[in-house]
Amino acid sequence: MWNFFTTFCFVVIPQLIVDTRTNYTSYAGNLTTDTFHVSDLITGSGWFSDSLFYFGHYSNKIIEVIPNLHYNMPLAYLLTIGISAVINLIAVSSSITATYQKNYVDTAGGIKNVFCNKIFSAWDYAIETESAAQLQKRAFCNGIKELIYMKVQGEKSRSTKQKVIQRILLVLISLLCLAAIGGVGFLTYYILEKKAVKVDVKILQDMTLSLTVTSIAIASYYLLKYATRLELYLSHRLRLYLTMIRVVTLRIVMLGIIAYFWIFIFKPPRNMKVCYETELGKEIYRLILVNFLIETIIFTFIGEYGRKLISLYFTSVGRATFDVAYNTLDLIYYQTLA
Repeated sequence: MWNFFTTFCFVVIPQLIVDTRTNYTSYAGNLTTDTFHVSDLITGSGWFSDSLFYFGHYSNKIIEVIPNLHYNMPLAYLLTIGISAVINLIAVSSSITATYQKNYVDTAGGIKNVFCNKIFSAWDYAIETESAAQLQKRAFCNGIKELIYMKVQGEKSRSTKQKVIQRILLVLISLLCLAAIGGVGFLTYYILEKKAVKVDVKILQDMTLSLTVTSIAIASYYLLKYATRLELYLSHRLRLYLTMIRVVTLRIVMLGIIAYFWIFIFKPPRNMKVCYETELGKEIYRLILVNFLIETIIFTFIGEYGRKLISLYFTSVGRATFDVAYNTLDLIYYQTLA
């Protein structure tokens, strides 16, 4: 919210004033059209190409906002990003400090009577609705199950043979994951460079990369999650962490290659004025849109809501459970794109 506020006030509004006063046209002005089409809203191209929507539209000079009042746009970019980064750093540092104090300093002597404290102190008595009570009940039961599982598994010991098998599986599956990440990175670069998918429909041509990357990102989560189960870890928490690390690495590689291509590799013809920042912004816009549509339509309405309706008539199906790892990764993915 703070990033949006500072950017809108100190970057967007000055440029908007200049646009209305001087009929400003950016470096990417030849890519835009005066007519708005519905397809522009999907692809982010056409009418949007030379608008406030993309960074390539903004001036890189000292502009005259009103007569005799000049505004340094490059300095505004620097200060806006710098101040936002400092505020985010302070917020994250405060959160990490509070978490460390709660989980490590305050519990340095160990927690005793864990089950007793969990049973008699974990319930939230401020709950007023039945649905919230059911949600709290499921969370409470899952917490008890996790504590029991950790206690039972902590008392078990593995033989030397089991430990060797686990180490071998860890190495093999990690190598397979690295190979998969490398292959996905190469596929992303190949689609960008060669425009591998040739279709007559322009919308599909523009959306090829975003559809491919989003599909791979979703499928990779379930494949890597299944691969982690094969490593025979006793702790569910360790499986969760490994899955998240591998999927985050995969998505960072894909987004890094997209950014690298448009910034360093893409070389348009001299007679074609193309701003790489605008082209990169279009790809990011398409990735956000496609991921949102898939998450909202397929997973939420068709998947979760459909399963809820089925569970009303077939109790054996059960309602969908909240996938902590997937939703956390999705949140990180959105924040990275934004």
